[in-house]
Amino acid sequence: MGKCSQKTKQFHKQKVALMIITIAAVTGFPYLQKGLCGYFPDLMYHMLRIEAVKDALLEGVFPVRIYERFFNGYGYGSPLFYPDIFLIFPALLRILSVPPLAVWKIFALCLTAGTSLTSYFSIKYICRDREFSIAAAFMLMLSQFYLADLCHRVGLSEYLAFIFIPVLIAGIYDFFVYGGRKTWLMGIGFAGLLLSHTIMTFIGVILTVLIFVRMLFVRRENLFLLDMERMRRLFVTAGAVILCTAYFTFPMLEQMISGTFQYMTPWAKVGDYVQPFSTFFRVTGYFSHIAYVGIGIPILILLIVCLFLKKPKNKWTAAFFVGGCGMFLLTTPLFPWEKLNDTILNMIQFPYRFYPYALFFLIVGITMILVKNFPTGVKGRKAVLVFVIAGSVLGGIVQNATIISSEESKQIDAAYLEENTGYVGAGEWLPQGLDPDVTGLTAGKTVKADEELTNQKLRHEGKYYYFTTEDDAHTYILPLMYYKGYEAWLSCGDGSSVRLMLDKSDNSLVRVHNTEGKEGEVRIEYDGTALQKISSIISLVALLGILLYIVISHIKKVNINNTE
Repeated sequence: MGKCSQKTKQFHKQKVALMIITIAAVTGFPYLQKGLCGYFPDLMYHMLRIEAVKDALLEGVFPVRIYERFFNGYGYGSPLFYPDIFLIFPALLRILSVPPLAVWKIFALCLTAGTSLTSYFSIKYICRDREFSIAAAFMLMLSQFYLADLCHRVGLSEYLAFIFIPVLIAGIYDFFVYGGRKTWLMGIGFAGLLLSHTIMTFIGVILTVLIFVRMLFVRRENLFLLDMERMRRLFVTAGAVILCTAYFTFPMLEQMISGTFQYMTPWAKVGDYVQPFSTFFRVTGYFSHIAYVGIGIPILILLIVCLFLKKPKNKWTAAFFVGGCGMFLLTTPLFPWEKLNDTILNMIQFPYRFYPYALFFLIVGITMILVKNFPTGVKGRKAVLVFVIAGSVLGGIVQNATIISSEESKQIDAAYLEENTGYVGAGEWLPQGLDPDVTGLTAGKTVKADEELTNQKLRHEGKYYYFTTEDDAHTYILPLMYYKGYEAWLSCGDGSSVRLMLDKSDNSLVRVHNTEGKEGEVRIEYDGTALQKISSIISLVALLGILLYIVISHIKKVNINNTE
């Protein structure tokens, strides 16, 4: 009996491995060409981010707060607002001299494998059927939206967030159905989302709050408030997420309070980017701010079929099925987004960002219905599985083949990235008040002394910048964008060092004050704020504490099993 069980488990592992290989092959066959397809500005931005993380790691800087190479060396504080912890892996590949395009392709395939795994295991945890969970993972991973987002829109951080959406939903399901035995699923989901894409996190928070509020009005389900152990685990998980992500969230809030940035003047109005209802029925999809992306023919067919099949008594089936359909409708003019243009919901920018949540909900709902009607051993089960998987694979091939045929392949190497450092999308994290020549990449690198140009350029060595004081000059404006956290030190001729006052100039550059007019060399570095340093320590201690807890718990479990 034991050997049979082992063989069954081994066979299923082989199925999962084959699933990942097949999904990766369909997703990645556009990468067989020499260049890359996709929306060029976003592609460049993410590739420049990887280069900037690589540069910072080589300088011994971590976590990265400023991308020094952006805007011809003026620096860009993107990582203060837009997390990049997961870019360490591709940055390490670049350090090993792997070409930029190869790094992108390797990283994209790794993300695909990771998302396939989390999707499969999360759906299996909810639906309790291994084979249909594999089929569901095919539907999700080879959907028009997922493929178009990665291969056409090249939304790297959004695609990264897709790894954690299934984990978050599985955690919410666990909390209400299984009593919160695995609240850490919600923790991993939220922490991963927050460190991938803040807007996708915002949508995840909204969705979670709505589910919890809804459960307050469901008989028997609202008893979770009286379950002290369940609530304790929930609050411990929430605290762990806050502490582990503090190194990013606390400094982000500090910067937001300390100055004014371009994101405060939204360039996109969410009501302007709803998509026509007819796009749901497209055979292939693409992005042009609006998502001209269909739900997918296999999913649409199953959606219609499921309307006529028996429904499980589990109310969550209806919640997933109807909730998924409802979130799809949120992307259309049926929802009055235009009335929310000037509200906090405008930060969503594009209603299509509900798509990954809608897809996961709908696919889980469909899977639960299929599991109910086609349990193991029932005639027709294999035929349904073959239809779902084959239909998803065929749809994925057609989708990516269309992208290849309609998009020009781009050749990007390290030299090109070195010469083109101004790709930042809408530049939401730029300080307001910059001169146009800075963002237009025509500004020089000359130091200004008392508002007059000098003959010296700011010297950059490693993570430091240097310039020499000018006779009788007291104020210096440097070719660096100002973000809170820069420091200036004057090395005097007698060997002493003096810290100089540093602030933001009227045109949002770094300004150094040498009020006493001392002579010497000035060293500038982005050393970070006190809050940045404290929050990094908090996150490190929290992470080590969690790892220690996991190790101790595992040792205790092993000892208990040995004694039995």
